[in-house]
Amino acid sequence: KAHRHTVGKELIALRRILIAEHDRVPLPVHPRDVIPRWKMEYVPKDRHLTPREFERVMAKVPRQRRLWFVVAVYTGASLGELDRLEWSHVDLRTAQIRLPGTKAKGRNRRVPIPAPLAPWLAGAGKKRGLMFGRWLNVRRELARYADSAGVPSFTPNDLRRTYASWLVQA
Repeated sequence: KAHRHTVGKELIALRRILIAEHDRVPLPVHPRDVIPRWKMEYVPKDRHLTPREFERVMAKVPRQRRLWFVVAVYTGASLGELDRLEWSHVDLRTAQIRLPGTKAKGRNRRVPIPAPLAPWLAGAGKKRGLMFGRWLNVRRELARYADSAGVPSFTPNDLRRTYASWLVQA
C-alpha cells in the first residue's frame, strides 16, 4: 500500500547503497546490472490555507486546539517543534518565540510573534511546561476540521506553507 514515490525513493536509496558497497568490496554482480535506474519526478505540494479558509477552519477547531492551530499558522513551526514548544520559549516582552529544532543548528531559531498571535499567547491560561505536547492524531483531526469547514484537506506541513505564503503575500 506504499505510495509509488515512496517505493521509488527506497529503490534509489537501495541502488546507491549497493553501488557504494560494490565500489568498496566487489559484489558478484554489479548493482547497476540488477537494479535499473529509477527516475523520480518530484512535484512539491503547494497547498496552503487562504485567509478565508483559515477563518472557516478556525470556527470548527475545538477550543482546546485553537492555540495550537494559530501558533502553527503564525510561526511556521514544524509538527516536531510544536510538540517540543514550551512556554519558556515564548517571550512576549521581545515578541519572539524560540522554536526548538533538533535536526540542525539552523532549526533552533527565533521567530517574531505576529500581531494576530500575540493576544492568543497573552490570554492563554497555564504558562509553564509544554505548550501542547504530542498530538497523536493531528492529521486525522485536521482533515476532519477541514471537511467540517468545507475546505480542502490540509496537513501540519501545509500550515508551514501557509505561514510562508502569507509572509510572501504581505
